[in-house]
Amino acid sequence: MKLLNNLYSIQSHDPDNRSFTVRLLADSPVFKAHFPGMPIMPGVCIMQTASELLETLLGRHCELSHASNVKFLRVINPAETPEVTFIFRKIEPDETTGLTKVTAEASSAAGVMTKMSLFYKTSIKI
Repeated sequence: MKLLNNLYSIQSHDPDNRSFTVRLLADSPVFKAHFPGMPIMPGVCIMQTASELLETLLGRHCELSHASNVKFLRVINPAETPEVTFIFRKIEPDETTGLTKVTAEASSAAGVMTKMSLFYKTSIKI
């Protein structure tokens, strides 16, 4: 299931800075289940959101191969932080492995919330 329009909506996209600002949908079933009365965006959903935004940025299907380093620095609560900015600091194809290394961050006005080093298999343009 895509999280776009089920967990978040895209508010803005800056292709020059490789960034997206998303609005979290506080009434999403994900937030109601994780955790009742204290909604927190699951780490796997943060990574999936980054993957979906990367696909939009590259115009290619991106399949997560593995993560080498993911740091969850702050909790993302949709009531306290309704908008989160995802920025892709590095996008580096590796000819040897065929994977694309991506370094991304999720942040808000409060600061960096998540840092990720992710590796993707990318396919033909979508």
